[in-house]
Amino acid sequence: MIRINKHILIVEPVTRLAGQVQESEIYDILDIGVTPEELSSAAAQIVYRLAYIDYDTERLRFHDRRAISLTALGLTWKVCTASTGSHVSCSDGKGTGLSNSLSSIFHDPYHIEKHEVETLLDMMNEAWYSLTNQ
Repeated sequence: MIRINKHILIVEPVTRLAGQVQESEIYDILDIGVTPEELSSAAAQIVYRLAYIDYDTERLRFHDRRAISLTALGLTWKVCTASTGSHVSCSDGKGTGLSNSLSSIFHDPYHIEKHEVETLLDMMNEAWYSLTNQ
């Protein structure tokens, strides 16, 4: 039986890295009363859902073109990370905002990098900004 602790491998590093990114970046989404900790937690939830256990290799992976959906920060988020282009959408029931990237956001769930978390936070903020400024 495979025992992979996604909380230790994904949630903790993403939360820590998101906090570090927010020490030098100010995100507009915080204007709705979201705390930096809540934004970090939402990013960690997204990455947690993007990573999955490949039972053939018994390792975590980020599947190319894997799309996830979740509710966080009072909004519905849909995220897809793909080598041919990634996207983050944010919806409030009245509209949807979208942010696109030309490449994958995340590559290796065992070595999540600060710039990857920063890209996700930037895309989340851009999608939210697009939603609120339609």
